[in-house]
Amino acid sequence: MSELMRNTRVMTKAQAEVRGFIRNKLKVDEEDVKNLKYLKMVIKENFRLHPPGTLLIPRETMQSCVISGYNVSPGTRVFVNVWAIGRDPSVWDSPEEFYPERLEDRHIDSLYHGSLLATCDESLKGPSATYDRSLKVFTDLYIGRCKPCR
Repeated sequence: MSELMRNTRVMTKAQAEVRGFIRNKLKVDEEDVKNLKYLKMVIKENFRLHPPGTLLIPRETMQSCVISGYNVSPGTRVFVNVWAIGRDPSVWDSPEEFYPERLEDRHIDSLYHGSLLATCDESLKGPSATYDRSLKVFTDLYIGRCKPCR
């Protein structure tokens, strides 16, 4: 909501889409929501900037693999920093800007995060391909060498 309050252009456009779609209906049902394309872009853009959790649940590699140039041994815990991916300038133009239209021609599955590391493969396909080069990997060994935040 705060992003909509700060971006009146986006809020006005989303309101117009909803009002134009429902017209004389008393309520919006689930079928209607599927057709509200701009509203879906607003929601996805909001989750890009403000993910509900910064790190995904750790995954453990089943075999040796390479992720974003890192050699990862079997049995290594791998963390995906969703917050950093959503703000990566190598993936997003003006990554700190709330701009839902950037998603108009991109297919981003909101559930892709959970299966991103299922293949543990640098050559990810589909919706995850956008993120393969920006994947932030932290292994137990690497985290052990980091200085704690103060």
